[in-house]
Amino acid sequence: MPIRPRVWMVAAALATAVVLAQATPAAASSLSPRQYWDGTIAWTGHLECITQQFEYITGSYVGYFGTADVTWPRVGDIYYVRLVFSVVGNECAGGIAPLVEMLLPPSTQFAISSENPVYCYYTNPSNVTSQVTSGCPQTYSAGAYGWRFPWPYPLPYGSTLDIRFPVVSSQALNGFASNHFVQGAMSPILGVWAGPTQGVFVAPNDLIFADGFNGGTLSNWTAVTDGGDLYPAGAPAGMRGTSVGLAALVDDTNSIYVQNNSPANASRYRARFYLNPYTFNPGEAQAHFRTRVLIGFDEVPTLRRILAVVLRRQGGIYSLMVRVRRDDNTQADTTFHTISAGAHSVEIDWKRSTGANNGELRLWIDDVLKQTLTGIDNDQAGVDSVRMGALSVKSGAGGTLLFDEFESRTTTAVGP
Repeated sequence: MPIRPRVWMVAAALATAVVLAQATPAAASSLSPRQYWDGTIAWTGHLECITQQFEYITGSYVGYFGTADVTWPRVGDIYYVRLVFSVVGNECAGGIAPLVEMLLPPSTQFAISSENPVYCYYTNPSNVTSQVTSGCPQTYSAGAYGWRFPWPYPLPYGSTLDIRFPVVSSQALNGFASNHFVQGAMSPILGVWAGPTQGVFVAPNDLIFADGFNGGTLSNWTAVTDGGDLYPAGAPAGMRGTSVGLAALVDDTNSIYVQNNSPANASRYRARFYLNPYTFNPGEAQAHFRTRVLIGFDEVPTLRRILAVVLRRQGGIYSLMVRVRRDDNTQADTTFHTISAGAHSVEIDWKRSTGANNGELRLWIDDVLKQTLTGIDNDQAGVDSVRMGALSVKSGAGGTLLFDEFESRTTTAVGP
């Protein structure tokens, strides 16, 4: 929608107030939606060619794509910044051909590739938006103020150009307070420049471990395969658009799993993986309905299970729950949440108590928060290792479970 000075000046100010109110590091207890956080509008003006009265001729603003809880993007994540430019005054004749330049925050660079191209969107004076592919600049050069992207077309009155650039940051960013901001530099008329800005927030990289089996190997894990019953496999094991995942063929009661030993007495552990129950039957004919598909262990002084994701099939219906061990060896459980026999993302956030019975557990399925457990007394154990697979298998079980795209972190949300 084209920028109009009176309306959009107020809207932009309100949007910025929201950003500044929310954009402080938070506890990351939710999978906060990702959206563009845009700054205030920078205007250029001229004397209108017929009336010779001053008017705004262009308005522009910049923004970045992230979350309100400031947990994404993270250091090393590819995210987008954008520049939005509108012609709001009478350009007199021929339209306005803007010079487009971008200045990036510290330790940030463009990450343009075929997988992450520059995107261009044009809104015409009739308020119809379309994506521009021919002429959308994918290369840049040094400009007067920053990095210049050549835009080949003049823009008429009432039109808007929205250009989105992929970038990656190698340090955490904390907005205007630390001079961490993106800035646009646009010249609609020779010698007249506007420089809109917006603070950018990038969370630290708190990755513990990640593997999607795309190399066709289990070498990144400690694996118990029971003679090859656990193996990298193609579709449908490859989930989230990948070609390879992990297949667990259950043909006896032996547990088969991959194990990661990266966490070291972690007091907070966030993990996300993809699960497809596929053809798995835990042994319903023998009244066996449950199998653990993920277990977190404390290893000191002895191996002790402190959390588990449990898959249930009963009456042919699959469901998931999470169980957390308290210090007195009782369990805090979520309810079971129904899933289909297809691919699902599963994410958990486990927090150790600080000694005040304030441990927590959260479960997301398909990026929807399903349940939160609070007030857990679990300060005596941290996460030292995690297993994923077909665990605690009972007699009568059979079929195949599929897994993919495992990732664990200490603080920030993994998905979506």
